[in-house]
Amino acid sequence: MIRIEFDNIDPDALIREGEALVEEIKPLLAGHNPGAQGAALAELVALYIAGHTPQLREDIMRAHGEIVRRLVPVADRELFGSRGHPGRIAS
Repeated sequence: MIRIEFDNIDPDALIREGEALVEEIKPLLAGHNPGAQGAALAELVALYIAGHTPQLREDIMRAHGEIVRRLVPVADRELFGSRGHPGRIAS
């Protein structure tokens, strides 16, 4: 799991809360067109970033992008097992 440093916040509690939110959100996205899912997630991320001061937004976007990049392999294994996505080209 990825750890983010926040002042006065227990990172383990933050991770648990985030994972609980993910479990609540998954059923709302399930069964929808992937394009609609992406649009909804993009709007939510935009709202999240807009909630930060303009001076921090670029840093928040960079950090968010890095977290997403690090989570994709974890999610790939979670969804498809150790062999990865069925469309994966062997290297």
